[in-house]
Amino acid sequence: PHIVQFLGTSVDPETGLVSLCFEFMHAGSLDMLFRKKVPVSLGHATEMALDVARGMSYLHGRKPLPVIHRDLKPGNLMLTRAQRLKIGDFGLSKTLSVRNKMPQDLDQNFTMTGETGSYRYMAPEVFRHEFYGPAVDIYAASMIFYQLFSFQQPFYGLNPVDAAKLASVEALRPTISQGLMPPELSRVVRSMWDPNDQKRPTFLEIIELLEPIAAKYQEQEAKNEKNAGQCCVVS
Repeated sequence: PHIVQFLGTSVDPETGLVSLCFEFMHAGSLDMLFRKKVPVSLGHATEMALDVARGMSYLHGRKPLPVIHRDLKPGNLMLTRAQRLKIGDFGLSKTLSVRNKMPQDLDQNFTMTGETGSYRYMAPEVFRHEFYGPAVDIYAASMIFYQLFSFQQPFYGLNPVDAAKLASVEALRPTISQGLMPPELSRVVRSMWDPNDQKRPTFLEIIELLEPIAAKYQEQEAKNEKNAGQCCVVS
């Protein structure tokens, strides 16, 4: 339910051109939402973050061969009419060569292309052309979550290539100033962009961290709406 559904293909008999058909995503992309500056509550933001984590957990846990996306960014996260996120655009995704069917046992002889994806969301190990695995998607998601929770573009004011270079060479990360986002969310984001890819949590662990946080925010927001409604009642 958190992946844009592939419906089929069509081949033009004269030109041989292949068209791909996917489900229609009524509300466009998360990037469009950010550009329109549509306000998003913390309850909704954490629920959208969970949509991403659940979809990516499915891909990383796929058996017998896991999939890494390699180009997670707001433009590739699509919104349904109900404002739920689905992961799309698998043009750069990769099915991994795995021993023992576990992501941590990636075959070291498996070739992965460096500088693949979008620079602003690119993991340092990808920029450095090092061997990498599923943790690159965790890093990309950290930048998306930063923007969801703070509504500020990661590395705002920096050229995307410069941002990737500084993140790689100097371990630069977006600033989380006091009050920008709740501490419990900043801890999750910071853990996801750890310079050591082995220390980043898995998406399954991220789901376990975010679910109680999202439930708490949604409960608070529901109470606030109820109280606001009661205050507006005229006898």
